[in-house]
Amino acid sequence: MWGGFPELINYVNKRRWLNDLYEKIILGDVILRNKIKNEMALRLTLKRLALFH
Repeated sequence: MWGGFPELINYVNKRRWLNDLYEKIILGDVILRNKIKNEMALRLTLKRLALFH
């Protein structure tokens, strides 16, 4: 039901936990490691990809 994150069972606010994880991993690590200059373009691209999933 919660995909690859079974630890979500222990959290009351699951959406917030997933959003924080998204912000840290995708937007933090990916942007820093790849020196992405247009953060907004990455955010929009990932949002569109998530909609088509």
